[in-house]
Amino acid sequence: VAEAGPDASPPSARQLVDAGLLSETSLRDIEDLLTRETIFDLLRWSDGSFRFVAQSIPHDRPAESLLGAEQVLMDGLRMVDEWQAFTGELPAETLVFRRRGSIEEYRHSPACRASSSPIESERVFLLVDGRASVRRVIDLSRLGTFGAMRILVQLARSGWIEPVPVVSAVETRGIALAPSSP
Repeated sequence: VAEAGPDASPPSARQLVDAGLLSETSLRDIEDLLTRETIFDLLRWSDGSFRFVAQSIPHDRPAESLLGAEQVLMDGLRMVDEWQAFTGELPAETLVFRRRGSIEEYRHSPACRASSSPIESERVFLLVDGRASVRRVIDLSRLGTFGAMRILVQLARSGWIEPVPVVSAVETRGIALAPSSP
């Protein structure tokens, strides 16, 4: 990627691939994730309308990797339907969780075995570190909001993760100002 001045726009994904800084596979994975996230967000709108229009769109994808509008809509509606089942348990995206056990213990647990995708559940479990927010865990997992949130809810339900208590500014000042013992 060529050096740019302060007013230059960031490089496009294609430039990153051409420069060898991003693989074609990673670019496709990112595009797929962003597409799924956008559709999931649109389908959760509580008002408004949209429509699918059958038309040709320029792209550089092989035909076998394309999804039909019906499949996209059905997957999106399934996710929205499942989302409603745990919407009351969804954590705030700013919340921070910590693990309550090791990865080895979790791997041998009924909760992991009952997971629809143990590998993805383990990935999310390992990303929960007591410092990363829910949004950060979602982004790092590359599973999308729906997939990662579903796993976080399952982990919280089964007791494998718990919220990190928030220490208020007053409590923090009190700790810092407390006299030390002789």
